[in-house]
Amino acid sequence: MRFAVEWRMPLLHLQANTMTLFRTALASALLFASAAAGAHDFAAYTEASTQLAQRTAEAVKLHRMPRASDPAVGKLIATMSDDKRFLGGAAFRAEDLPGVMEMCDAANRANMAYIMFDLGSYVDKSMNDRPLRVATITQKVMAKNALMFQDEMALLTSFGQRCLSREVVLLADFVKTLKPEQMTGVRLEGLAQVRRGIYTGYVGTATAANATAVSLDNRKKMFDAMAEVAPVFAEVLEPAERKKIRDFALATKAKVPRELSAQLQQIIDAMGITRCEDLCRYSTQAAPAQ
Repeated sequence: MRFAVEWRMPLLHLQANTMTLFRTALASALLFASAAAGAHDFAAYTEASTQLAQRTAEAVKLHRMPRASDPAVGKLIATMSDDKRFLGGAAFRAEDLPGVMEMCDAANRANMAYIMFDLGSYVDKSMNDRPLRVATITQKVMAKNALMFQDEMALLTSFGQRCLSREVVLLADFVKTLKPEQMTGVRLEGLAQVRRGIYTGYVGTATAANATAVSLDNRKKMFDAMAEVAPVFAEVLEPAERKKIRDFALATKAKVPRELSAQLQQIIDAMGITRCEDLCRYSTQAAPAQ
């Protein structure tokens, strides 16, 4: 159980916080997105996410969650995790950023609904003055849900990581257009928090290779996604952080299941770069005077 928690919690932290913090820190990125339609159509994704949200709201009233084993739900989750359909094809452009953001958000909202399911039965406003108690209960609920809903979450989280990598590329392109003085303290702190989330996610991935409470198939889905996007996320990290991830992954490589070793090696290779440009370069600079 402990290893399962270590696996899910960092990955959810990476997905939820990277989305939120990038938007908070670089909110003006939206200003550069053209009003013209992009090359990608996100309507089918929006429709699937809306239908899943409706089914979730109905299921929660009955103290349960929609499961992928239900053919109708399975079809919706399959649509929402179809990275080849929604993330493949023509490269995303600046004008696609709002649509990409909404897709990433939708995947995250669905994920969070599963991981936070039934939390309200254990935590209420009367506990506001006991934050440590609330945190302990929340972690236990999330750990239980991460195992119970692992089939749904493995698909949604894997899509979420790939979606985030596309968003990061678009936002990195935007950062290149900023003048040094426009990288404010707020933006630099946002990037620093993003890097911490990425670092935690990759250490958690390596740690969770042998989390047998999570099926090997689901672990493989997550390792596939994290390996695929590692080159993009590595560019955000400082060289010292990459080295720590690489060293940790190397230390665990001999212990991972054979089915995950190639993906772990991809992560090791991606974290082996030493250059520090774009987001990484700005992340290492001190905040300019406000």
